[in-house]
Amino acid sequence: MRIKESGRGEPSEHNGGNASPEELARKLSDLARTLHEEQDPDDVLRSVVHAAIELIPGVEEGSISVVFDRKNVGSRAPSGELPCMVDALQNETGQGPCLDAAYQHRTVRVPDMSCEQRWPVFAEKASAAGVGSMLAFQLYVDERNLGALNLYSRRPSAFTDESE
Repeated sequence: MRIKESGRGEPSEHNGGNASPEELARKLSDLARTLHEEQDPDDVLRSVVHAAIELIPGVEEGSISVVFDRKNVGSRAPSGELPCMVDALQNETGQGPCLDAAYQHRTVRVPDMSCEQRWPVFAEKASAAGVGSMLAFQLYVDERNLGALNLYSRRPSAFTDESE
């Protein structure tokens, strides 16, 4: 599949980018109903990751990073090996966008991992592993545990304002 290049703030044709606002609202509503009916927490997490891949422009892979006891990073509901590797790198280096999103309750966008300066050791290793760009969103804080939704693309500049 060839993904059309798009710049910051421009609409994307990848995945959810062609959905009208009404269609996106319907899909999110369907997802909310499905998640409400789920009994297994792992099924809920897989549904969230799958929906993000399907609905958010630019996303190729995704996962949920869980930070246990505010220090150990684990990967839940990964769509493939790349998300697992990235969480392992964050655990090893103690830095990265997922950790910032989880701890600082914000959205973190990495346009081009190969020239990212906020987490130099992590960025170099993540870029070498195949990450081109990332988006990370805090999902929850539960006493000593934190969670973040992580979205990945193998190409730089995959995520726009629309994606975020």
